[in-house]
Amino acid sequence: MKKLILQPFVYAQEKRLLLIGLSMAFLGCLLQLTRNLRLFSSLQVKSVTVPPTLLQSIADFGISTFALTLSLFILGYYINAKTRLIDIFNTVLIAKIALSPLLIIPLDYAMDLLANLEEQVKEDQKMWVDFLSMFLHITLAALVVVLCILFGRYLYQGFKTATHLKKKTHLIVFVLLVFLVELCIPSLTNLY
Repeated sequence: MKKLILQPFVYAQEKRLLLIGLSMAFLGCLLQLTRNLRLFSSLQVKSVTVPPTLLQSIADFGISTFALTLSLFILGYYINAKTRLIDIFNTVLIAKIALSPLLIIPLDYAMDLLANLEEQVKEDQKMWVDFLSMFLHITLAALVVVLCILFGRYLYQGFKTATHLKKKTHLIVFVLLVFLVELCIPSLTNLY
């Protein structure tokens, strides 16, 4: 089980990865219905005043997954013409699972708590409240950084397995392409 979690693209078949990825994606879309959060792209989560509809959450997931899969497939096909679309699609699905704890963590509650703590610090100037606020900020930031690193690790690991990536220049293009796509996706998902 440990090997499957650490290296899913080596130890799991493509059908199993697809089933796990799609079921977790559907669960993530359902979780968004209960939260005031929208995942505009893989790396951009925003609070909204009204929970998104099922159609919006599926569209957000579909657009971001399609854009990342298509761009990585084009790069993978350039690197190795034997790159398969299903391998890249599974890579993106499994990598997105790493970000799913962002839907479970009550970020809106944490932000309200931090705002209340900041108000108390301003009014009372208590040192322990300031320390607690700083600790919560650091903990939340560390958690988000760890999840983003895990997302990048799975994305790189799957892409490397699918394309037999060996050159450092291809790795640099891969990283730049992921960042570029992640920056452009919110402009598409903000249209509706």
